[in-house]
Amino acid sequence: MIGPRGFELSAICTPVLFRHGRHHPFVPFAYGEWLVLHIDAAEAALTDDDEHLTLTARHLDEVDDWLLARLR
Repeated sequence: MIGPRGFELSAICTPVLFRHGRHHPFVPFAYGEWLVLHIDAAEAALTDDDEHLTLTARHLDEVDDWLLARLR
């Protein structure tokens, strides 16, 4: 599905919050699903009702909370 990146996704060990909306105009939702399956450290936050700009507008507080929880 995806070409070479210069590293294996499975090598990512830092926690990753992956937010992706089904209505994103540039990146297919299936790619988000695929990435989450191939990055062991990924936590999925895939939504059916978001697109590119609504991810920030609707979910910024959730992202901040996720980050703060991992900094403590």
